[in-house]
Amino acid sequence: MSDLVETDIIKGLLKTRWWHGLNPGYNSLRTFVVIGTVYLALIEVRWKTEIDQIMYRVGGTQAGNIRVGLYREGTTIDDPTGGELIVESGSVAQIGVQRLHAVDVAPTVLEPGRYYAALQGDDITGTYLAIQNASTACPWSATYAHGFGAFTDPCPALTLESFAPLMWLRVSENLP
Repeated sequence: MSDLVETDIIKGLLKTRWWHGLNPGYNSLRTFVVIGTVYLALIEVRWKTEIDQIMYRVGGTQAGNIRVGLYREGTTIDDPTGGELIVESGSVAQIGVQRLHAVDVAPTVLEPGRYYAALQGDDITGTYLAIQNASTACPWSATYAHGFGAFTDPCPALTLESFAPLMWLRVSENLP
């Protein structure tokens, strides 16, 4: 082992290339339902990193365009309401079905904490994969009504949702 790897293991800071939210498996194929609705999923970042992509998984139907973004947690634990929009992508065409779709964002340094990855689509037949959090809505996932385009900053009031899109943050660099 290199000294760097040994030091990281000893400190308990095993480094990662992707941060993800809930269990990366899935149990639901979801459509965008209403054009522009923003779907949010909690992702916890455990150490300082720089990200350069936000990824989700396309479901069984590819249609239209999507945008991704990232919010900080708001002033209330487990709630992005009022949280700052940190980074967002432009509009990109949804890629082929049943594929991971990694979308470039500006390189962004994240401190440890809770963040909410955001996803929206401009075609109600486009799909993404999600996991059902519980039999009822919970604070790990939420939506807000919006027209397709740039995300609202700060994050507006939300509707709790029982399904969270499967989303990941690509770590371009683990930082000290």
